[in-house]
Amino acid sequence: MAWSAAVTTVEPAEEPITLDQVKEFVSIDATEAEFDTLLGGFIAAARGHLQAITGTRLVVQTVELQADSWSDLLCLPIGPVSDVVSVKYDDVDGVEQTIADTVYELTGAGLARGIRTKVGEGWPNSVRSVSGAIRVALTVGYDTLPPELETALLLMVSDQFAFRESGVVGMAAATIKSSMQLDGLIMNHRIWL
Repeated sequence: MAWSAAVTTVEPAEEPITLDQVKEFVSIDATEAEFDTLLGGFIAAARGHLQAITGTRLVVQTVELQADSWSDLLCLPIGPVSDVVSVKYDDVDGVEQTIADTVYELTGAGLARGIRTKVGEGWPNSVRSVSGAIRVALTVGYDTLPPELETALLLMVSDQFAFRESGVVGMAAATIKSSMQLDGLIMNHRIWL
């Protein structure tokens, strides 16, 4: 299977957790604004890191992936997928073609999704023999973030905030405990390929 890294083409409208949630979690008064910018950066960083290690997108967005063969589409490397926006490919002459959405369907459930042709349909044989000749645009992300992932994000942001200064004594011991918690929280929300 040969997939490219997902490229976000439509960014999420908001972060999966709010500044108010983080402030409550780290015991900062809701009216205190001194750390708002810092915490906002930590939220975005934690989201990016958690998405990278789980293969999921935590908030709804549109991504594009490239594949080398039609068989790659049977198991999508990202999730949760709610919609296939488009399936395109370069034909043998290098001309981009778009496949009608009447030809294919989204299969599976949860994080185990794929795209296959409908009964009586088939993928074109005229795909250019180059890496990434097939492009799939998908709507991915959770409409409602699972509580385990929300807690994992809050723990990550809390750790970043608590250990934001370099040279904090005991940092390694504190982060090991959190890492063990994170593994347990996210293990059922990973895409394993």
